Amino acid sequence: MQILRTLSVAAVAVLQLSAGNRTGPVLVTGAASARAIVVPGTGRVTLLGIRTPPTARTWTGGSIALDARERLNGLVAHRFVRLEYPHPIETGTVPRGAAYVFLEDGTFVNRVLVREGLARASGGRSGAHAAALQEAEADARAERRGMWARQSNYTTPQLPTTQGDNSQDKTP
Repeated sequence: MQILRTLSVAAVAVLQLSAGNRTGPVLVTGAASARAIVVPGTGRVTLLGIRTPPTARTWTGGSIALDARERLNGLVAHRFVRLEYPHPIETGTVPRGAAYVFLEDGTFVNRVLVREGLARASGGRSGAHAAALQEAEADARAERRGMWARQSNYTTPQLPTTQGDNSQDKTP
């Protein structure tokens, strides 16, 4: 009975996968970076329509990129999501590339990261969810969340200097 139930769930997932540009539920193993997830059988999927700051850009609370990766991992790790691609998915193929990510309850993961100031909207005004991402960024800026909280506290890490390499300290 368990085998029959498992096969029927797999069949439904395959049928949903072939419908349009949105997949059926797929399991995410975790976050590969601040804006990419790992899906078994598909590989690395980049979140479409967002950008995250580089890891070297830090502030008092740490790196925004590291915070974004932790938040993304907390949202999707070991959970089922639906991926929405910008192009139709051909039947029988494994979709690849960047996608919008939705939790099973409908939460738009890309938007959550932007709204919390952990990412910013990228690209132009085109795209299925570009307006929602731009609105989320405007909200994060207005509420001064994440990267918008204290822009004056951002610092760029300096390379350490080696001893004895300052020519002013040397005597002739």
